[in-house]
Amino acid sequence: MTSLRERRRRQTACDIQRAALRLCLAHGSAAVTAEAIAAEAGISTRTFFNYYLNKQAAILGPQIRLDADAAAWFVTSRAPLLDDVVTLMAGMIDEAEVQRDLLCQVKRLIEVEPALQPLFKASLDAATQTLLMLLVRRLGTEHQPQAELIAALAAQALSLAVRVWAANETMGRPCISAMMRSQIEQTCARLTPQNCAAEV
Repeated sequence: MTSLRERRRRQTACDIQRAALRLCLAHGSAAVTAEAIAAEAGISTRTFFNYYLNKQAAILGPQIRLDADAAAWFVTSRAPLLDDVVTLMAGMIDEAEVQRDLLCQVKRLIEVEPALQPLFKASLDAATQTLLMLLVRRLGTEHQPQAELIAALAAQALSLAVRVWAANETMGRPCISAMMRSQIEQTCARLTPQNCAAEV
């Protein structure tokens, strides 16, 4: 269970990100400084740097992390791999308490400033690498190529599911894992030998 102190820390991190996005949308990211973000968030510059290394990190927001217990469970589990991948990735989103309004603001900012796209792609790449590392530990190094494909597919499915969820206020957070699973299953079905032969 998350402690009150940790919940407050997460809230402050989100408040800083919200201030950063608000300023960037209003003035453009090039004109925004860490000092301005701190002032907008109602905190000191020193406090800002206790949460984020720079303004780019603040725009990106709290990083999605995987705790040691979840990693250990995934590596040793003998449940169906797809079930565990979906549970793990959706759990990372739940643990980060991803905010719908912040994701919508991020989307708007990227639309206005496409040059920021690599910043957010780097975050997805980091999640992919985390999953890849765990898949290799679970499946063995001899299955590295397959692990790379699974990690890339799962990360892209998660990204798509989160974007759909963010754009639809009627959807609950559990829909993220359901959509993620559906995307993976549909993609795998399309890539069966029979379907590939039929499309040639």
